[in-house]
Amino acid sequence: MDVIALKLPDGLREDLPPSTKLVLLILQEAEQPLTLDAIATRTALPKETVRRRCRELVEHDLVSKHPSLSDARRVRFKATQTAPPPPDSG
Repeated sequence: MDVIALKLPDGLREDLPPSTKLVLLILQEAEQPLTLDAIATRTALPKETVRRRCRELVEHDLVSKHPSLSDARRVRFKATQTAPPPPDSG
């Protein structure tokens, strides 16, 4: 079983709701910035919840917001730090 590590500043560990941590984890593991639709699909959260959680993560500087190159009305989100590698199991 793989261990998934979430990279968070210590003060935010208890402050963030589980859905916010889930969105951050998905973004940390993503190889490229994701749209709200992609995040909602991967997390099975409602799109409005994902929108609020992304806004919260941007406010904490844990996620950056980028305009889509193909459609200026859409944005993509990217974690500002990637997830650390899982610890050695051996």
